[in-house]
Amino acid sequence: MEVPVRILAKQPTIIRHSAAALRVIPPSAMTHLSGFASLNKEWFAPHDTINTIIKNAEGSHGIYELSFAAPSPSRSDAGGGLVVTGADGWPY
Repeated sequence: MEVPVRILAKQPTIIRHSAAALRVIPPSAMTHLSGFASLNKEWFAPHDTINTIIKNAEGSHGIYELSFAAPSPSRSDAGGGLVVTGADGWPY
């Protein structure tokens, strides 16, 4: 089943806040969340990075990652922005 994707950058009336994206982008409400927080740069203590796995009510699932310690070598291709992927990969 293909899950529709909404892109925040093309919807200027939506609050562009990283946590708000979890209420707006998924096609249904979150039912499960598992994750961890870590510290990569000491001056951002106690945590600067969050990695989570999310499952939604209708069965879709994905990851949510947020880091204030970026750029890091593993995230250099992300360009410091919001990346949304759907059932068929990146929508843009």
